[in-house]
Amino acid sequence: MLQIMISSSVLILALLGLRWILGGRISMRLRYALWLLVAVRLLIPVTFGHSSLSVENFTASIPVVEEAPVQGDPVTELPPELGQVTVPDAQGSQEAPGPAVQPNQGQTFQSGMTPVGGTASVEGAASVEGAASFSWKQALTVAWIVGAVLFVGVILANNLRFQHRLKKGSVRISVEGCPIPVYETEEVVSPCLVGFLRPRIYLRPGLSNEMQAHVLAHEYTHYRHGDHVWTMIRTLCLCAYWFHPLVWVAAYLSRQDGELACDEGAISRLREERRIPYGRTLLQVIVHANYRTNFLNTATTMGANKDQLKERMTMIAKKPKKLILALIVALLVVSLAVGCSFTGGKEEPALEGTDSREEMQETTPTEEDNGIHDTTLSTTLISEAESWMPTYGVDAQKMILPEVMEDHFIEIFDTRGDTILYAEQEKIYVSETANAYYYTHKIGLYDTEQSRLLECWEPKTEGWYFCGTLTPSGDVYCAVKQDYTNAYPSCYALDHFGDQQATLLSLDGEIQSIVTMDNRVLFSYISNHGTFGIGLIENDSYSEFLTWETDQNTMPLDGILSVCGNAVSFSCVENGKATLIVADKEGIKNRHPLEYKKERLDSFCLTSQGIAACISVQEGTPEAHRKLFLLSDNDKPIEQLRDSLYGALYQMRFSETMGVAVDYRWDVHILAISGDKVGSEKLHASFLDNYPQQAVRFYASDEFTFYFFYQEKQDLFRVTIAPSA
Repeated sequence: MLQIMISSSVLILALLGLRWILGGRISMRLRYALWLLVAVRLLIPVTFGHSSLSVENFTASIPVVEEAPVQGDPVTELPPELGQVTVPDAQGSQEAPGPAVQPNQGQTFQSGMTPVGGTASVEGAASVEGAASFSWKQALTVAWIVGAVLFVGVILANNLRFQHRLKKGSVRISVEGCPIPVYETEEVVSPCLVGFLRPRIYLRPGLSNEMQAHVLAHEYTHYRHGDHVWTMIRTLCLCAYWFHPLVWVAAYLSRQDGELACDEGAISRLREERRIPYGRTLLQVIVHANYRTNFLNTATTMGANKDQLKERMTMIAKKPKKLILALIVALLVVSLAVGCSFTGGKEEPALEGTDSREEMQETTPTEEDNGIHDTTLSTTLISEAESWMPTYGVDAQKMILPEVMEDHFIEIFDTRGDTILYAEQEKIYVSETANAYYYTHKIGLYDTEQSRLLECWEPKTEGWYFCGTLTPSGDVYCAVKQDYTNAYPSCYALDHFGDQQATLLSLDGEIQSIVTMDNRVLFSYISNHGTFGIGLIENDSYSEFLTWETDQNTMPLDGILSVCGNAVSFSCVENGKATLIVADKEGIKNRHPLEYKKERLDSFCLTSQGIAACISVQEGTPEAHRKLFLLSDNDKPIEQLRDSLYGALYQMRFSETMGVAVDYRWDVHILAISGDKVGSEKLHASFLDNYPQQAVRFYASDEFTFYFFYQEKQDLFRVTIAPSA
């Protein structure tokens, strides 16, 4: 909506400038018709092509204060199986450019049952004040909806009351040559055209024949101009944009221009010699009405204030000359304004991870190294407690991705060794403001070392595959939203890809994430009975790994699963407290509750030493800070290494004792565990300089190897991080 507000504001300001500069030097009917562009921009928010004139080229670079990354954000949430969080787009409600990933909207599940539910965000629900909390965007959305509903209610009540009065005290009269029913009534203060589907003209009794002819010519011109429709469109714009002052200005002036256009059209119908008598009639009727323009009334009343009346009388009496030059200027300015408002931002080619191959070779000993960067991590310590962390060497190699069709993009689900599990996706736009939806064309396995395709499937289940996992034995399991065109999908399925494709489960609800535990597959879901569950797929057979009844005070936060060995962890709210749960096949093993109203969970990852968790403490107070914990089996943190005002860490990924994370600025951090200690250091590597504040996903390949995937630019790096000798 932000882009629509900005582009419509530019258009309104352009028309205001034209109106002030040209005045009556162009046709009033043309001046009135130009407001149609504003209505189209407001009510049909689509763009046509791309141009360098578009306001999006300028607004895209406006710096804004971004919220910390939030899981479950309605625009840029990444697939839940990645165990990550992303930063909302700087445009607010507009989507970030490039192949961002559509959110997992909360719904329901069933496999014989029928799951339903919703995912709460770690940022929101983990605020620990209750099951969930409003973000400022949600608060603004609620305020907008409430305001619009109230506005619609007031307008409906006002117009229904007005039409009831008209019907009660009106008498139909016969007027020769008028195709619209005409009524006389004492209930109107001035003549008016009323009715959207069945328009009618209402007059006050006692008008002379000449005055009646002038008034009917005026009201019939309103009908010919379609003003009974335009009043509805104008009112609809005000209902949708009741908070936008320029929309009110446009509505006020368009109504005034509608009257001027109607005067011009009526005089044209009456003939030029009746111009002055028409003006006298108009003056008498309007003065008698003593009427203020009322936006709550959709009737086309002949009301005007002092300034409006003066302008109308001047236009009638002086008949300003229409200049061809003024018309040309108006068309040029309007064309420029339309180019700024109705086109999308200029498309830029996706940049590679480095600006050119030659630039990559500047840091490369030989061409055969294929863009390997040898960099030593600087060890600027965050606290003295982390002085045990060694210096790390970093090798990064840019990998070649499989080829996809034009306008399609790669989304990586999982990695194992040199193999990546990916989906070839297409983003399909409905309109500029409606949610885009995604469609999956292929699922594939790709060898990044040899740059060759290992397996490729065209899914038999039509829809959007949004997450998947690759088992050690090479089996592929992916979750798909079958009703993918809906804003809130509710039909899910879990498919197995191999020698033969098979749909293992058809679900009426929501699958949230999917991970591998040895050669078994775990997936989280929410049922329509209020049950959070973790399903287990073993040898293509389904069973329940864990079920957990939820209520208003007890529910999962996001359904993201983190697996280590035979255990799985997830986050939830229990009795109003954000809690980390560790469970296995036997049930829940440990609970790690956060302190009520004081601690908020940012991210977590299950490791062999316990749960590594980043927690924000006393946020919103002068004592606000973040801590990096290693939570053990005794329900208490066994070490607290990172205690600072640095941004919270999100999207943790661990292998064995090494991990990576990203903060709210998308800076990458190295995580290390040694015994009962966990620490973090900001990663300084030359290849990262090409991706400032770019969203990145991590995948653990082995002990010291990770994949970094910059989806927006479609760049994949294999990064080895190891202690320097």
